[in-house]
Amino acid sequence: MILLLDGTSDSRNLAVFLKNNGYDLVATATTDEGADKLINNNIKTINKKLLYNDLLERCKELQVDTVIDATHPYAYSIHENSLRVAEKLKILHIRYERPEIVYENGSITYVDNYDGAVKEVSKINSDNILVTTGIKNVEYFRDIIKIKNVYFRILPEPDSIKLLSAMGVKMKNIIAMEGPFNIELNRAIYKNYKIGALITKDSGFDADTKIRAAIENNIKAIIIKRKKYNYKNIAYNYNEVINILKGDKNIKS
Repeated sequence: MILLLDGTSDSRNLAVFLKNNGYDLVATATTDEGADKLINNNIKTINKKLLYNDLLERCKELQVDTVIDATHPYAYSIHENSLRVAEKLKILHIRYERPEIVYENGSITYVDNYDGAVKEVSKINSDNILVTTGIKNVEYFRDIIKIKNVYFRILPEPDSIKLLSAMGVKMKNIIAMEGPFNIELNRAIYKNYKIGALITKDSGFDADTKIRAAIENNIKAIIIKRKKYNYKNIAYNYNEVINILKGDKNIKS
């Protein structure tokens, strides 16, 4: 039995791909919308955020022999918990990863964390800043919104909008939209809001268009780097996942 840790559109597509190739699996979801998308594809689903003990017990209960972590590149907690559970149970762990996008451009600055991003953006002359790092770490920007005109592009979820509002972010500074965003839409957003700097993450393929649009428009882009993990088995596409499952690589489970 495979437990696939879901959380992105490409991880849901991976779940469907594995099911169509005859693999028995259960996928996790942390939102009702994510669960519905899995269920609509006839994927057995656990609709719950699994912390370490929950994940451990589910793996035992379902007799899981493989955990595939296909969550977002910045979902650090589940990365660490899935590695710990796989090690404890001596089962196979596969990380399905979006390839990193590396830019060598004068308008790009890489930082290690959110504190570094805030420090860097405070040096920029432009007052109009766009943050596209998601809702989980918006507290880091509490002070910068007092001295800069910061826009937040987030998913259109009521709780996220309430959180920003409670921080003092005005409604006109909340861009509640669900992606993916093509390069034309990113250009239009930058132009409409007169954006001078972008704070974002290297989320993989879906980060490419906003960064390219920033480079084209001479907008300073501050990219928060990913945390590094020593994965034993890592795959960057569906066929590589299959190859690992079939034992075509030197698997250490």
